[in-house]
Amino acid sequence: MFKIETDVPIVFRTKQYVWPWRDMGVGDSVFIKNPGDFLRAQSACHAYGYKMGKKFTTRKVDGGLRVWRIE
Repeated sequence: MFKIETDVPIVFRTKQYVWPWRDMGVGDSVFIKNPGDFLRAQSACHAYGYKMGKKFTTRKVDGGLRVWRIE
């Protein structure tokens, strides 16, 4: 049997990755060294940009990935 409870606060998880997209101005870039973070960074910056009306672009560069805010 399950016990039904009320007024139990929801536990929110903190985000595992904290990206700097909010603090970036047009022309700023971030270098990401860990290959495991490449896809996460690309998805996160484009999702953030879509929500906030900003644009980002990513390029693989020597030794990592670079994310630029372009608009």
